[in-house]
Amino acid sequence: MKINYDILQNLLKCNKGMKLIFRDGSNILDVYLFSDIILSLNLNINNIEDNRLIFSDDIDMYYKVKYCKLQVIERNRKKKGNFEVTFVCSPFIYYKTGDEEIVNPSVVHNPSYLIAKPIYKIEAEGLISLIVNGKETKFNIGQELLIDTELELCFREKTKNNIAFEEGWYDYLFLNKGENTIEWKGDLKSLIVIPRWRVY
Repeated sequence: MKINYDILQNLLKCNKGMKLIFRDGSNILDVYLFSDIILSLNLNINNIEDNRLIFSDDIDMYYKVKYCKLQVIERNRKKKGNFEVTFVCSPFIYYKTGDEEIVNPSVVHNPSYLIAKPIYKIEAEGLISLIVNGKETKFNIGQELLIDTELELCFREKTKNNIAFEEGWYDYLFLNKGENTIEWKGDLKSLIVIPRWRVY
């Protein structure tokens, strides 16, 4: 099968919510379409704490808000009012348990049917190999490193540091549905995984 990569590149540029992934060892191309979730609500709250939208009938899950638009504001008290707001959220719904830190795991169980794109916090010295489900990535740590697989970025003390990523691919660090094995090589002091479980 001959692939025209220019056509694929143009297709991805025009469809920002689209992802194309070849299956391992085959010429089968999976097409994923992810579009934002848009929710319009009438509210009467006066405190918004973060970018999580949680509904009272499902307090174990949340939407990750990208931005919101205020439509109509009616003030009925000095510090309170009613307003209509439209929330534009990422295309997934997240489990709250996916934000909990798992310390030095050898096995992690993904309860969702979707792959998870976790955060890894590594405390170590020198070159470390992280092996997730048999796929190896290498990092030059230098005390602490935060690896955000969703953003495909590494951070050292809140500063971007992608030169620490020595070898491998970010998708090697994703967590599949069900059981996932995690191993490491090198002088690792601690490994924390924040799995970020998600569903549609």
